[in-house]
Amino acid sequence: MTTFASIGSDIRTPVPTVQNRTYATTRLAEELERAKTNAHYEFAVLLVQFEGLGDITGRLGHAPTDDVWQLAVDTLVRDLRSQDLCCRLGGDEFLLVLPSASPAEAGVLVERLHQRWQPKLGTREAGIALHVGAASYPGHGTTVEALLAAADQFLYVNSLEQDILRSAPALQQVA
Repeated sequence: MTTFASIGSDIRTPVPTVQNRTYATTRLAEELERAKTNAHYEFAVLLVQFEGLGDITGRLGHAPTDDVWQLAVDTLVRDLRSQDLCCRLGGDEFLLVLPSASPAEAGVLVERLHQRWQPKLGTREAGIALHVGAASYPGHGTTVEALLAAADQFLYVNSLEQDILRSAPALQQVA
């Protein structure tokens, strides 16, 4: 049986695979310090949103949706290395910190996340969209704020692209 503990403001997430926002901030600061002492060091961050996950919990409650949250977390952590970190930022947003990861390695993980999150029609998770934004040090920023802003911008673009793809069949019917 999975043991749950309160992490964040409104969900129960399995322990120890998901840390909280405070821990994420600490680890990002550590990664920046490591990068400052090693000119060739790079790392990546991924902002991940399961759009609609919080809505399902709001409608059905925590206990009936624990399995959906577990599926989301399992999707996030399945391909992480032992040094990688998964943190819940709040709501339906998570942060993955990938120490010593190149932009290409982060891109591979983004693709894997999209491949793994393929909910079956008719399930509660079928209406949940996965959006991911990736940023890397130093290419997208050299501060926590800059990296998170870049990842957030890429997440927003990914969300718009997916909205367009989802609306394409409806647009074809109108034409």
